[in-house]
Amino acid sequence: MRVTLFLPFLLLASCSTTKTAQKPDTYLDTVKQTYEAGEKALKDEAFEEAIKNFEEVRTKYPYSKYAALSDLKLADAYFVQEKWLEAADAYDFYIRFHPRHEQNAYAWFQIAKSYYHAIPRDFFLFPKSYVKDQTATQEALDAVSRYLAEYPGDKNAEEAQKMRINLRSQLALRDLHIAQYYVKRNKLKGALARFEHVVKLYGDTPAGAIAKKKISAYTEDNQTAYGGDLGSTEDENKK
Repeated sequence: MRVTLFLPFLLLASCSTTKTAQKPDTYLDTVKQTYEAGEKALKDEAFEEAIKNFEEVRTKYPYSKYAALSDLKLADAYFVQEKWLEAADAYDFYIRFHPRHEQNAYAWFQIAKSYYHAIPRDFFLFPKSYVKDQTATQEALDAVSRYLAEYPGDKNAEEAQKMRINLRSQLALRDLHIAQYYVKRNKLKGALARFEHVVKLYGDTPAGAIAKKKISAYTEDNQTAYGGDLGSTEDENKK
């Protein structure tokens, strides 16, 4: 009789043990599924859903391998939406909290690229881009230079070099515009100082070559050296 009564309990315990043995690792499965759901949403351009999933991984599972990947993908989500400054901040967050992660070169490059896309652009109804505030341009140049210094042999280094040339030319054009402002007001000493500044910082750019010519002309005849306007120097800079 005792054996008969005890048998159901043995069967129940056996079933419970079997279920426990077959139960998957809930923590790892959940974080993996959440991350992969974020990846799929990002690929499908469902950005709000992607961001929600990546943020869930980074907050609920900060010690899993998917936390760093989620920080990176979160930055990618801002980047593909062309939210350049948000993307730059997100990539920077990823690097600061995961300084030895294998994707750091990519993140540094993306920071540079984010700032590069954020710089002022020309539009026919507005002033030329070099006339506008160049804070973003300088930030982009700093980011590109930092990336090239850290990862000179990276696969994106060639593209970064081209970005650096464009950024330095943009800043040089800004200074040429300032010099021309002084010229039109007959403040030739101020103009000369600005041209010398261009030569010193951007002497290897087309704008630097223009500034050198202006300085030579100034020494020859400081009354007639600065004929024309910035439009001609801008055209020459583009050659």
